[in-house]
This record gives sequence, C-alpha cells and structure tokens, in this order.
Amino acid sequence: MILLLGSHGYVGCAMAHDLRSKDIEYLTYQARYPLNEQDFTRFLLINKVSCIINCAGFVGLPNVDSCEDESNKIPCMLANAMLPAQILGICNKHNITFNHVSSGCIYTDAACDRALNPTVVFQENHAPNFDFNSNKASWYSATKALGEALLNNKATEMYCNIFRLRIPFDGIINDRNYLTKLCKYSVLLNATNSLSNLKEFANTVVEISQHVNYGYNTYNVTQPGYIKTTEVVDMLQKVNLAKDKQWFKSIEDFNATVKAPRSNCTLDSTKIMRLGIHLTPVQDSLMQAIDEYKFNSQL
Repeated sequence: MILLLGSHGYVGCAMAHDLRSKDIEYLTYQARYPLNEQDFTRFLLINKVSCIINCAGFVGLPNVDSCEDESNKIPCMLANAMLPAQILGICNKHNITFNHVSSGCIYTDAACDRALNPTVVFQENHAPNFDFNSNKASWYSATKALGEALLNNKATEMYCNIFRLRIPFDGIINDRNYLTKLCKYSVLLNATNSLSNLKEFANTVVEISQHVNYGYNTYNVTQPGYIKTTEVVDMLQKVNLAKDKQWFKSIEDFNATVKAPRSNCTLDSTKIMRLGIHLTPVQDSLMQAIDEYKFNSQL
C-alpha cells in the first residue's frame, strides 16, 4: 500500500491523479511536525504501507516571499526539513520506502539570472549553492536544501528516493502553475531555467515507487534542455494566452522588488532517464501543456 502525504497541494493532487489513473490504491494522512510516532507507526502497520510519497511541504502564499516573514520561518523549517527527516527515521525502522519531493531551487547560476546560457548544468551529486551556507538563498530554498541534508544523514543503507522538481507547469489552470504565473504577472524577469512538466514528474515518482530502490537515491526530474522566460511568453502569446509584458532590466532591479532572491538554474535529468523514464524535451512539453491550458481556459 502507498501512503501519499500532502495530497491536497498542487504537486500532491497531480500525484493522486496519476495513482488513480493507474488503478493504484493509496491512502492519505495529514502529517505535521512533530508526528506522534506511535500513532503514525500504528497507521502504517495496520494498513501495510510499503511506500510513502511525501508531497507535504511549506511553499508560502502567494509565493516564497511569505516564507521570509518571521511568523512563517519556523513552520517552513518544520515542514520542509524536520518532517521529512522524522518520517524517514520511522520508515527505516519498518523497511518502508520513502519517496520525497524536493526542489531544484537549491542551486543558482548567475548566468541564468541574466538569461545567458548556463555555466553549469547541475547534477544530483553537486553540493547546493543556494542554501544556508551560501548566505544568499531564500529561506524556502535553504530549508529544502537542509531537508535533503537531513535525509542524507539518516539514509545509510535504507530506502530513500529524493525527486527534485523545478518550476512545475501543466495544462491545468492553477496559481502554482508556471504558465498561470506568466499569464498573470505584468512585469517579468528574463532568466534561463530548467522546468518540470508536473504530469511527467508525477508519473516518474509513481513509476519509481513501484520498485524497491536500496540505499539513498537522488533524481533531477526536469524536461531535457532549458528555456528562457521570453521564449515561454512568446509561446503563450502566439495562442493569445498572454498579453504584452514589461521586463525587468536586470536581476538587480528584480531583486529590489522582492523579499528573497530567486533561484535560476538548469538541472541534468540524464540519471532518471537512464532508468527508462521518458521525459519530453522542454519546448515540446511546453507546447503540449499550452495547448491543454488554452483548451481549459475556454471551458
């Protein structure tokens, strides 16, 4: 039995849809740190849970700037770092596979900030450079990086998979959807980034969840290639989904308008594709999602 945590969020809903589409039975559970370990363990054992997919986390509303508020820093830390570590500790005691949704925003590339070609395409074994140690990261990104570090400390010879999501998009109208953000915002920063098709991301996590993966595995789950913001906006404008935009002149001008810096970077997804997972190239994937988005916007 699969246990899905965070089933009501943007990512969790996509995961639940993928599980249902494959007729895979799953349960849900409202997980908050600190978990009552005795109650949670009883739930796992009674329901014979063999795998947990963790989509629970604290992103902030309407965006990660809210994570910078003092009232949100502790909840963000607990949800993104402490909760996954506690769950893995419980999983380790009962040989349950833990699949954790993380983020590629633990990296940054100054060239990508300026819409240039990347200076590095980050692989899974690259150390984060947008975390608490860097002294320049957003609070949200830093807590996601810490979450991975805590899992790594607990995962020796255990069953733990980390799946990194990067700027999710799909054809569903949702405020978390990258396409919705580009349509809605009037002023944008042109940057270079990897993106994740949320449907393919969910499919990837579910597919891997069907197998026992020994040890500690990290996977970048992003569409092959990278793209600039102006290119995506152009694609949206060609089908009349986005109006004319204003653009920040520089990353410095953008940073002056937000509470926290943003991560702009590219990730290498070769590792996950070597397992036979299909990921559509970013331009083709965007075109498919935009067609679906346009259809949904007319309903």
